[in-house]
Amino acid sequence: MVIGRTRANLAACSSDSPASAIQRLEAARLAWIDETKDPAEKEAREKDGDFLRSRNSDGEHLDFHALRHSFLSRLGRAGASPKVMQSMARHSTVTLTMDRYAHVALHDLDAAVNSMPALPVNHDRAKLLATGS
Repeated sequence: MVIGRTRANLAACSSDSPASAIQRLEAARLAWIDETKDPAEKEAREKDGDFLRSRNSDGEHLDFHALRHSFLSRLGRAGASPKVMQSMARHSTVTLTMDRYAHVALHDLDAAVNSMPALPVNHDRAKLLATGS
C-alpha cells in the first residue's frame, strides 16, 4: 500500500516492476540487519527468516498484484472518483478498474443505506387518506 508516501515517490512506486520491488525489499532487509550495533540483536535479525522477505519459510510468495484490488477498493471507499482510481491503477479503461479491481462488501452497502437522509414524516392524515397512503 502507499499510505504515508509523498506525491513524488508515489509516481516512482507506481512504475516499479515486481522484480525491482523484490530487490528493494531484500536491500531493506540487509539494511535492517546492518543497522543494529548489538551483535546479539544482529544475530536475532539474521535468524528472523520471514521479515522483509518476498518468500516466507513456507514457500509462499508476496503477491503484489493482489494489493491492487485492496488498494483500489479502499481508494473508492475513501471517495476517490472512478477516473482517479483508473489513473492511479494505470488502466486503459475505467470499466476495467471498476468491474475487476474495485470491490463492494456488505459493510459498503450498509454504509450507503445509512448515509441516506431520513424520510420526511408528514402527519397530515387528511392528505395521506386523499392519496391512498
